[in-house]
Amino acid sequence: MLREINISGNFDFCPDDPIYQEHFPGMPVVPGSYIIGAFIRRARNEGEEITAFREFSFRAFLPPGSYRYSMNTTEKGLFCVLYREGKAVVEGFLE
Repeated sequence: MLREINISGNFDFCPDDPIYQEHFPGMPVVPGSYIIGAFIRRARNEGEEITAFREFSFRAFLPPGSYRYSMNTTEKGLFCVLYREGKAVVEGFLE
């Protein structure tokens, strides 16, 4: 059972990461696995043991950079949102 979490901050996806040489060269895009991984690491930093993720949706391609996020405990799990220019572009749940 997740404890009550209500946090927000920024995730920084460094444009110098070697993954971008292969992941859409010339027009780099942050891999979805990197985004989910960032949420998992943040939840673990809060002391949560994350065992699954589900229902993640990606509404835009995101170039490397800094993005605002929020994570809030709900009855369905830890609801994660990533924002681009104030709009939710990634959403999903961690368990």
